[in-house]
Amino acid sequence: MKNNLPLLQAIRCLAAILVVLHHVSASSATYFNTAWLYDFFNSSRGIDLFFVLSGFIITYTHISDLERKTNTTAFLTRRFIRIYPFFWVISLCYLVFFIATKAYTMHSVASAFMIKSFLLIDTGIPPLVRVAWTLSYELIFYVAFAICMALGMRFAKTVWLVWVPVIIICCLLLPADSIPDPFKVYMLEILTGCFAGYLLSRMPLSSMSARGIGLRYKSLFWGGVLIFAVLWALEFLTGFS
Repeated sequence: MKNNLPLLQAIRCLAAILVVLHHVSASSATYFNTAWLYDFFNSSRGIDLFFVLSGFIITYTHISDLERKTNTTAFLTRRFIRIYPFFWVISLCYLVFFIATKAYTMHSVASAFMIKSFLLIDTGIPPLVRVAWTLSYELIFYVAFAICMALGMRFAKTVWLVWVPVIIICCLLLPADSIPDPFKVYMLEILTGCFAGYLLSRMPLSSMSARGIGLRYKSLFWGGVLIFAVLWALEFLTGFS
């Protein structure tokens, strides 16, 4: 499977590109008075795919760590390095721009909002770098996954079995704006990816032929592509979300 990780990373990059196109097309109406392919790219499917792949890749590549209760500190260190340094540089650029143009109106530069924004802590409103809101969900997942790595697979399964129903109940019973971040639908997408990664790790690949393994991967891949395409088509044609 690790030989296929470059393909999965490429798909994740594609999801990121779709997210960028979504924001570019949406922003074009505001800043350039034109809706550049707005109807086609005004979709959250790229974000959905990005979250699912995050859960899938992290779970599959660290399944042995979950079983052995190892590498928790190394995992958190790598996640920290991959997110915060670059995010802080971009946030500082934004902050300098806002101070220079006096464009900040929502909060004072010296407010607690700025500190939480740099730490990617939920404040109920988008962070200083607005598109970084997705990272807040990723961080929740990383912390939860690290705890599971420290406590083992059995604990991880219990967390998953409790977390998923709670998210579904919250989404069905609570107003969207009152649901805490750990229980929003985006976390369900990440946990769905975790489940897929776990299932794939349990496939008896060592006893399967190369053709059988290839067929299994292709079935998973094209099944995901089909679901993605159907959901995107529904939203594009009917406005379903």
